[in-house]
Amino acid sequence: MNIGKLRHRIRHQRLVSTTDAYGAPVKDWQTVNTYWGQISPNKGREPHEDAQPHDETKVTITMRYRDTITARDRLVHGGRIYNIVDIRVPNYPNMLIIDATAGLSNG
Repeated sequence: MNIGKLRHRIRHQRLVSTTDAYGAPVKDWQTVNTYWGQISPNKGREPHEDAQPHDETKVTITMRYRDTITARDRLVHGGRIYNIVDIRVPNYPNMLIIDATAGLSNG
């Protein structure tokens, strides 16, 4: 992995349950940590069964290996939210590849 390509500051967020001032349960995204990574747009696009147009941007995020990131979490960079689709650990040491889609995710 070329460390110079890890130029994007990416926030790792997790959906947690808390209680508000009145004791009611509330779910909210909280930042777990911040990492350096590389966000690359995917050029290919798979056809959907319904054949409807979709405003969904697919990206690949490369970063150093983290065992705390799960498919239920999300990543945020520059105000853009990336929903994790797949997490891969290649044969390269200390590397993590995440396939994600850009869009809103409220849980």
